[in-house]
Amino acid sequence: MSRIYGPNPDLSDYGVMSDCVIMQLSKRRLMATIYLIRHGESAANAGLKTFGTATIPLTPLGQSQAQEVPEHLPNHLEYIIHSTYLRTKETAKPTINAYPTATVEEWPEVREFTI
Repeated sequence: MSRIYGPNPDLSDYGVMSDCVIMQLSKRRLMATIYLIRHGESAANAGLKTFGTATIPLTPLGQSQAQEVPEHLPNHLEYIIHSTYLRTKETAKPTINAYPTATVEEWPEVREFTI
């Protein structure tokens, strides 16, 4: 499930994200609001057979979850940053489309990890 962590309590109820970073910066203050969004359900999450970690796609449910993300974000975003993983690109795409003026960057250093 795609989830969002942020200062809005309604957003924190929605979920958790690790592979996509969305930043909203205020030009009047030296402060940034960062929303961390986990990718939607992937083929691996659904128990499907996958090969490698970089090319695992979203399932139809994951694509639907990704479509819902922009509905839970503020009206303006300045940056959208995602990893090189296919599932994170697919999760970020609806948000990128919803915020055409946002700067979009792919950061290979942004990775999920297991503790």
